[in-house]
This record gives sequence, C-alpha cells and structure tokens, in this order.
Amino acid sequence: MKKTSYLLVILLSFVVFSVVVATTTTLYNVKGYSWSSNVGWVKADPTNGGVFMSNDGTLSGYAWANPYDSRDGSKNLGWLSFKASDISGCPSGPGTCPATVTSTTTNSTVTGWARFIAHDVLPNTYYTGWVHLSGTATNGSPYGVTYDASAKTLNGYAWGGNVVGWIHISFSIEGTCELATAPAAPTGLQASAASCNEVDLSWIAPPATNPPVSGYYIYRNGQLVFSSISPSAIDTTVIPGQNYSYRVSAYIGGACQFVEGGQSSLVNVNTPNSCNTGQPALSLKCFPTNVIKGASATLNWTASSGGSCTITGTDPKFSPVTFSVDDKGGSGSVPTGPITQTRDYNMTCTGAKGAESVSTKGTCYVSAEYQHF
Repeated sequence: MKKTSYLLVILLSFVVFSVVVATTTTLYNVKGYSWSSNVGWVKADPTNGGVFMSNDGTLSGYAWANPYDSRDGSKNLGWLSFKASDISGCPSGPGTCPATVTSTTTNSTVTGWARFIAHDVLPNTYYTGWVHLSGTATNGSPYGVTYDASAKTLNGYAWGGNVVGWIHISFSIEGTCELATAPAAPTGLQASAASCNEVDLSWIAPPATNPPVSGYYIYRNGQLVFSSISPSAIDTTVIPGQNYSYRVSAYIGGACQFVEGGQSSLVNVNTPNSCNTGQPALSLKCFPTNVIKGASATLNWTASSGGSCTITGTDPKFSPVTFSVDDKGGSGSVPTGPITQTRDYNMTCTGAKGAESVSTKGTCYVSAEYQHF
C-alpha cells in the first residue's frame, strides 16, 4: 500500500511539474494613438518600440510622443513607457506598479502606472512624469482607462500630473506575437562632433537576421534618446562644451513582433566650447512644448559663448528679459507666465567682442482639445 501511495505522489508531482513547464506567455500587439494637450500625440507602433499586452493582462513596452501634434512620427519629444524597469518605484508602492488589464475575458479596468520620459535641453537631464491609469480625481470623480473585451480596445483618460496633464488613450489589441531571436549588438560605433551642437554617429550593422533588423536605438549617457532606420545617426540635441557617451542597439519590429538586441561598446565625444569666434550658438526651447491653455511654461536657453542676450515674446504680457553670458557660455531658464494661445519667443545675443548679433526662436504651443480639470 505504501509503494502505491509513493508512486501516486511521484506521478502527481510529474503532472504538476509538466503543467508549470508548459505555461507560456503570449504577447498581443497594442496599436493606436493617445493625446495629451501638453505632450501631443503618442503613437503605439510595434515597428518602432511598441506596446504589448500579455495573456495575463500586463502591459509592457513604450509609445513615442511627437511634439508637433502630427502623426507621422518624424520627431520625438519623448516616450510613454510601460517597461517594468521604468515604472518600478511608482508612487503607490510595491506590487501596484505594473500597468495591468484586470481581466482579459470581460470588460475591466486598467490599473497601475505608466511613465512619461522626455529629453531636456540641458545636458544629461531627462524629465520623468508618473501617469496613473485609473484613480479618483480631486473633485471625487473616478477616471481611468478601460478594456473592452468584445472590441479588444483600451480607451479612457489617465492622469499625468500638472506637467503631462490628462492623457486620452485610444489603443486597439491586435494579433498575437512570437518574439524573434534578438539581433547581435552593432560593432564599430564611431562618434564625432561635427560642430558645437551636432554629433555624427555611425556603426556596423549586426549579421543578417530573419526577419531582418528594422532599426536601431541610440542611447546617450545611458538614456534612450532617438532611433534610426540606418546604421548612422545625427544628434542635434547636444550643447557646446559637454562630454557625451553613446551606445546603440538593433531591434526587430513588425506587424506582430518586436525584440531589441544587446548594446554596442561605449564611445565618448566632446563637443567644442564654441561654434564660431565672437558669435554664440543659441538654443531656445519651450518646456513642455505643448501647454495647457492658461498654464505656464519654461523657456530653456543655452549660449555657447559670451555676450549680452535678450529674450522677447509675442505675448504682450511677457516682459523682455536681458542677461549676460560669460566667455565659456551658459544655460538657464525663464518662466513664460500663463499662456492662452500659441506664442513665439526670440532670443538675441551680441558677442562680447561686438560681433554681429544672432537670434533663435522657440515656440510654446497651446491646444484646446483637452483642458485641465
């Protein structure tokens, strides 16, 4: 009798072990757009990063944001991330961070967090903002993104704080994905400073894969900054007199798959302290680029060399700001005050040696599609 019992236990253990081993995760493509009046359009596209939902309802990946409110994806302000490494340490504490569809078989709510990550014009700095996918507004009204099990869609409002604002998410869940084998890391990465505000990058593509490599991610100082479909790229978001480090990786994307390979070896490059003699190179950018109507923004400026500078604006309530920059150049910020419509701002500087003045323009966009409430 004991032998029979032992045999039964062994058989049951084998069955349980077999069931555990056989459990696999299926990924589904999440495609579509979301809109924030502060950030603009955010595009979920598996050919360039991509957002995915697993069969247990967990969301992963990231969607790119475009600062010019167009849907062509040509220029990126940053990205909305659902990656576990980005959302760990969320405000509500351990165990509550992953963005999760609570039920994939019935209509349900999406819980957890996403995180918006954007480049700053200052070197080595990035803005990150938490996005709560469901909760209660300050007026006591519930908000949140919901899952429609019949239509297989994610739709609703998420709250990204005072800077990101309300985000209207409208995604659809599409076919299943089987991840391809990750491509090898690119080799031979080279970086050279073409000017004080431009770094040229090139590298050797990894061996051919099936399906083929779709593009490359460029990491600067450990942060993903943009992508390229060819084994070369130009970074025009650098500023004079700084040291930057770069790595690149290859990724495979498609209608139903996405996988990123390992990163290349690191290379370093220094940008020149000055673009030319006497005349400073200027940069003036509004942050956030898209502003809630009636909210304020910040004008972040940089100048590569010394001189006297003035910032003016088309807003009649904006008072001109004048300041001096030393010979080594500098950077700073100026508040705009409340903005009710799209405004242009100009920064004009004259070199310390009396060189001809140079100017640059920055624009703060205001969209009324969604208002802060």
